[in-house]
Amino acid sequence: MDKRLIVAVSDIHLGTDHPCAWYQRSLHEPYLAHLLQWVIDRADQVRELVLLGDIVDTWTYPADEAPPTFAEIAACQPAILGPAGLLAQALDALNGAVTYVPGNHDMDVTQADLDLVRSPQGRSPRLVEAVPYVAAPGVALAHGHHFTLFNTPTTDLPWSPLPLGYFVSRTVATRWKRDLAAGTTVAELPDQGAPNGVDLGSLGRVVSGARAGSAAATVVDFVSGATGIELDLAITMPDGSTVTLAEARDAHASCWTDWSDSHGGGIVGQASAARAALADLDGSYLGWFAQHVNTGFDCPSGPDLSRDADPQQVTFAVIELTDDEPRSTVWAVERDESQDLVCHPIEAPATSVVNSRGTDFSCYIEVDNRLGAHPLELVDHGAPNGVYVNPPPTRIEAGGEGRFWLQDLLGAAGSAGWATYRRVGQGSELDDAEPIELRYTCPTVGTNSCSGTDEFATMVGGTGEGAGVWREDRVAYWGHPFFVAFEVR
Repeated sequence: MDKRLIVAVSDIHLGTDHPCAWYQRSLHEPYLAHLLQWVIDRADQVRELVLLGDIVDTWTYPADEAPPTFAEIAACQPAILGPAGLLAQALDALNGAVTYVPGNHDMDVTQADLDLVRSPQGRSPRLVEAVPYVAAPGVALAHGHHFTLFNTPTTDLPWSPLPLGYFVSRTVATRWKRDLAAGTTVAELPDQGAPNGVDLGSLGRVVSGARAGSAAATVVDFVSGATGIELDLAITMPDGSTVTLAEARDAHASCWTDWSDSHGGGIVGQASAARAALADLDGSYLGWFAQHVNTGFDCPSGPDLSRDADPQQVTFAVIELTDDEPRSTVWAVERDESQDLVCHPIEAPATSVVNSRGTDFSCYIEVDNRLGAHPLELVDHGAPNGVYVNPPPTRIEAGGEGRFWLQDLLGAAGSAGWATYRRVGQGSELDDAEPIELRYTCPTVGTNSCSGTDEFATMVGGTGEGAGVWREDRVAYWGHPFFVAFEVR
């Protein structure tokens, strides 16, 4: 049987069973064990198991305690990471095809650490630090933290690569150590999210509108206030040194401007920084950086797993390599009516590319050359307002189509752009042929507009009257985003 499946799982957060650690063996190990056994049982179909970050967790520990090492975590999780554990069994069942791609909570994992996980046949997971990890043609995998403002690795601080998010996690864990009742863990608390128990999503509006340099201070001050932890909190680092929350706050003060400068500068860079902040705080705008399928185990708490309304699920991804293009499906591990654990595919919404907070004033353009007699070659293009997420294609063959996307920047301008094509090939009729200049505008104030070909169609998105309906040879003046299909003959 062909091995066509890639299984990806992330956000397991294996720890030491500390009360503040998200993963608790008594609750989560049966789910993880069932998932790994599901992979082992299908070894004749599974090409690779990808451990896609945050597999172990060295962040969710109180400030006054040194975080555990990988070896200490492995010693606490023998059923998973031990020499007879299920990961070792998976290594041998898959002939060593187990890849470990670090996330933010395990960004310090090394190959030497992974070599501690040794199968009976002497195999260990392979560490891959490339972003993204291309597991197969058309399959690019990443944990996602490199696309977020407060969890992307740092490079020039005394504690690099640890980002600001590390200090936030340690602060929240300190709060739980103070507040948890004796004998309880965070896995027994409802509404834990991934979990952390602090609603960082409510910071979205504030941070996305913060001036350069203030974003880090805004986040730290918010977390300090929400947890009741003072800024003079001394956090014990992996090397035994200490750093106060205030020192971390000040050291990361330039994270916004650093991101902006490295992503185009000016309004383009500022917009990218705002999206990276929102991607971090509530997961929105991750789709702007990279369309993805969620692979998160996420170790939901007991109450979040069992609640009647919208219970949280333990999930992973299965990617099938087909003759055409890869197909990805989200699977869940959950209990059936008999309380037996089962793995099964579930319906999952696609990642939103834009956030409803800012809405979408993009122009989505299609150039239809299916009836054209000649290929089209791009002469030039530009955007007075907005940025090309997908730029106009340099060539559109006769009988083909080209698509591109101009997105508005965060702000009040909307999007406006143009692209000029010329017909290429042989024939005297091309000597005097005029270039085809396509123009398109989706403003935040005013009406949409487009020009360039005699035949065209337009449509607007949203939920208002006329949304989602194509208009032949007419401009959909009101609404956003703006879709234009230009037909070239």
